[in-house]
Amino acid sequence: MKKYGIVIAAMSAVIGLMIVSSPEEFVKLIVIILGVVSLANGFLNLSFASDFPDDSYYKNNILIRSWSSIVVGLLAIFLPLVFAATLWAVMLYVLAFYLFLAAGFELYGIIKLKDSDIDLHHYIAETIVSILLAIFLIVVPGKIGLMFVRILGLALIAFGIVLGFICIKNKDLVIEPDSVDDEIEED
Repeated sequence: MKKYGIVIAAMSAVIGLMIVSSPEEFVKLIVIILGVVSLANGFLNLSFASDFPDDSYYKNNILIRSWSSIVVGLLAIFLPLVFAATLWAVMLYVLAFYLFLAAGFELYGIIKLKDSDIDLHHYIAETIVSILLAIFLIVVPGKIGLMFVRILGLALIAFGIVLGFICIKNKDLVIEPDSVDDEIEED
């Protein structure tokens, strides 16, 4: 950690400065990243759908969620790049709606699988993260959201400064000897 602490501190401060200087671009980047994650999640879930029987409710749940994830992911990736700022704000709401919908489907699947031997911790965490991201995306387009993004940037700058100070203060003191004597005195 000490070896890379200064690098992490510097990167945190630089990313924080970039966020503070242009929060709108940061939000666009987050939308595109969420689109890529949504697209990958859709294809991953689609690959698992074949593991369930054809008439199972859970398989239908996975298929609906997978295809909607792929469509929303493609929209989130390409629409903000092609169209004006108004459309990316609309895309934030579409992505938030999708995250709430995906969390609902995930919750339904968790309820159906709660009596099985499958470890559901990953699915519960995914549901919670989806709901939190959806709330974040609903808040971001307004003035309060941009202020929140700027506060996030300031927090990253402060984190970078504090981490850098701690790394410099706790720096190991290494003294290199000029020579080493290996003489053993005999009595």
